[in-house]
Amino acid sequence: MNDNGKQKKRLGALDVLIIFLLLAVIGSAAYRWYSGRNSDAASGVQMDPYVITFKIVDIRDSSAQNYLETGTNFYLQDTDQFFGTLREGKTIRDAEKFYEMPDGEIVKVSTDLTGDFYRVDVEASVTARGRMDGEGRFLLDGSRYIGANREITIYSKYLTVTAIVTGISLAQ
Repeated sequence: MNDNGKQKKRLGALDVLIIFLLLAVIGSAAYRWYSGRNSDAASGVQMDPYVITFKIVDIRDSSAQNYLETGTNFYLQDTDQFFGTLREGKTIRDAEKFYEMPDGEIVKVSTDLTGDFYRVDVEASVTARGRMDGEGRFLLDGSRYIGANREITIYSKYLTVTAIVTGISLAQ
């Protein structure tokens, strides 16, 4: 005991462990912030032109004809990031509709409708800028992963569609 009658407080093993863990969390957060700030996209890594092909299922034929024109710019809906410039878009087939009847039978319904009711499936491609990372994954503008068979929502000035990525290759 002291002269005052109080006990001297000492650091225990648990206190040291808590301080060490707190410093580790702060250090890892600072490292993530620093590495994110100095990412490949920000540091000027060379981006190459790539061709991303995708499929749009069950779109109005009038929308496909009027708004999928060569040179149209598309953006990712969730981040407003530039996706690419449309190279080509072509109708690959009439959209197929299947309905389940009350008795459980599945039947194909005719899509031979006119005007805005006529639906088609479209295959299109855009020219995008990005790079392949060390694991062979495509990074749009060096930051956003885009992979085959992934569903993405893209938009242009007049059209918003959900597309399924079918392929990514280096532009010729």
